[in-house]
Amino acid sequence: MGGAEGHECVATGNQVRRLREISTLTPQEHGNFSVATRPGYFFCVAAYLVIFLSCTSASNTPTAPSGASTPNNAERNGGMPQTVPNEVSTDVEALSRLITLPAPPVSAVWRRQVRGTPNSRVPGPTDWYLEALLTFDQDDAEKIAKEAKKLEKLRDIDSIEGVDWLPAETRQNLEAVPNTPKYKVKGEAYPADAFAKTPLLNGYLVRLGESPQFFLKLYTQ
Repeated sequence: MGGAEGHECVATGNQVRRLREISTLTPQEHGNFSVATRPGYFFCVAAYLVIFLSCTSASNTPTAPSGASTPNNAERNGGMPQTVPNEVSTDVEALSRLITLPAPPVSAVWRRQVRGTPNSRVPGPTDWYLEALLTFDQDDAEKIAKEAKKLEKLRDIDSIEGVDWLPAETRQNLEAVPNTPKYKVKGEAYPADAFAKTPLLNGYLVRLGESPQFFLKLYTQ
């Protein structure tokens, strides 16, 4: 610095270091600059401050690792698409990948459904639920019922609709909700903690009478 007026100020490494030195000059040292060079001096000091503040701001901005992505609702809820076919499955192995089975069922009939709509907020468009009719052997059924009764009984449970996928004999345990196409499962309902698995962490379990059959509903939230 200190050259003729109009000398170009370029932010190279050496010049930035020189700008830092100039910015720390004492008032007496400032007086050594001629009137002609002071405008260039002040311009360079200002340019240094702009460069310094810009670099500081950039260095404090968090950046995601290369290839990383922020989890969205779909990923948190198990990647469920916004529309799923209304398919009924009896595949116990596939079911075991979605929920916890405290005992191997003798048989299972289950389905998945999206809870929300593309524009809904709660439940959201990626929230979904699973309904299952599980049949265990009698000993396992008694153990499951005993463990469930250790939890506080639920006063109310969600209704279900579209019950054609359930066997005819099971529908006898359903009670129609007046003036709606929905039904509620009759019986004592308990939290389905023993069956929960991320992201299906909420829901209920109802034993159908004294039979070894249970109706299970789990959903994301």
